[in-house]
Amino acid sequence: DLVFSTARAIYGYLFGHDRKFFNVFIRRSWMDANSLYSMADTTVAISGNETMGIELGYSGDRYYKLRKTSASISKGMLASNETTPEDLGAIAIRSYKNDFLTPRVPNNAYYIMALSVKENCRGLGLGAKLLSNAIDRARKDGCRTLHLDVLSDNPAIDFYERMGLTCMAETTVPELCQHHGVPAQHRMVLNLENQATT
Repeated sequence: DLVFSTARAIYGYLFGHDRKFFNVFIRRSWMDANSLYSMADTTVAISGNETMGIELGYSGDRYYKLRKTSASISKGMLASNETTPEDLGAIAIRSYKNDFLTPRVPNNAYYIMALSVKENCRGLGLGAKLLSNAIDRARKDGCRTLHLDVLSDNPAIDFYERMGLTCMAETTVPELCQHHGVPAQHRMVLNLENQATT
């Protein structure tokens, strides 16, 4: 739910509005250190037994490596009859079109794939703590900037701006916008070299 909430329109489009398919894909990815949605690259905010929020991110060069190796998740789903070749083919076509929405991530940048706090846990400062932790990790890894993408209708844009990020690009894919309800996407960037330590 936390991952899905970061880009409902995009994940709905990519997975053909099949939430069960999305859930299986994310569950399998969570356990695979070589996938885009792995627990290996995730910071989780927990209180007792409750997951309150997540930050999933990595360096730009790792992002592109994981994109290539994540195909093993789909192959595993195919082998266990959790999907069909036709469904995977349709996702491949939608992914190709969706790629035009996302600007390239520089190799020397830290990329946040997902930052999300459960609705009933918002207002407690968890998002700021997760983002600050990501900034610290990015600096330790020698990254020069921190990047994330957020849909233009997401109220989190105000939060990111308060945290010092700036919209460096606004992209849209006409077909996705006009026929699938996917709004423009903002590439938010934080220059880590000029920002004081949090």
